[in-house]
Amino acid sequence: MPQINHFAWFFPTVFLFCIAAYFFGGVLFSPIFGKLLSKNIRNEGSKNAGATNLIRTTNNKVIGIAASCCDMLKSFFPIFFLWLVIKLVFTGEYWHTTNLAFGALIFLPGVFAVIGHWIPFLYVFHFFKNGCRKENLQSYCGGKGVSTFAGIIISFSPWIMLIGVTLFFSIALLTHYVSLSSLITSLTMALLVWVKPLDLIYLKVWDDSSLIFQHEWYFIGLVFLFLLSCVVIIWYAHRKNIVRLFKGTESKAFVKKQKQA
Repeated sequence: MPQINHFAWFFPTVFLFCIAAYFFGGVLFSPIFGKLLSKNIRNEGSKNAGATNLIRTTNNKVIGIAASCCDMLKSFFPIFFLWLVIKLVFTGEYWHTTNLAFGALIFLPGVFAVIGHWIPFLYVFHFFKNGCRKENLQSYCGGKGVSTFAGIIISFSPWIMLIGVTLFFSIALLTHYVSLSSLITSLTMALLVWVKPLDLIYLKVWDDSSLIFQHEWYFIGLVFLFLLSCVVIIWYAHRKNIVRLFKGTESKAFVKKQKQA
């Protein structure tokens, strides 16, 4: 396959992948899986289109985990396939140190997948169709983006993801608040990209055994900004949960129901 020695097509390629990732992110698997079990999760529980509400309304952890994994793939696949295009089309000469920061753009489609999950294209379409009014749009609302954000983390460092999963379930089991666990874990995973032993990115653009990038502050800094933007989205999407946490009225999870005598 002929290779391109310049980056004239690099930015348009990234842009197209970002657009595709946004639409892919708008495919909400939790409501789809809920309908398979004859449940409309938008009208039950927290009425959120995320995996947590799917588990809460269906009482089926397996299908909830499956939906969460599908949400992760919504950000992982665009990043992976963009990396694959760069590997097959663009030469390794592009990745000189002077252009190192541009290489972080391969993670940008993951951010757009999170945005698409949070504000799906169907919501945007019906919002404008409804005269820019939010009434009667519950059926098109998206999720809060935690699992889709995790897909970006997986593509960056499986070690950070492993720490994140451990931290998430530890907080959730100790406090019984999934929302609190999501807030703390998302921010922690974003901060961990600065820890050098953990930023071993396993996607490779060169044919040799070297890693995709070395630990350079401008590359890590740009990736961190992408992740931080996702964290801001996640925290904003959880704003009502934060208020309920302070009031002590937030719903708890992993609590055994007492049997009635």
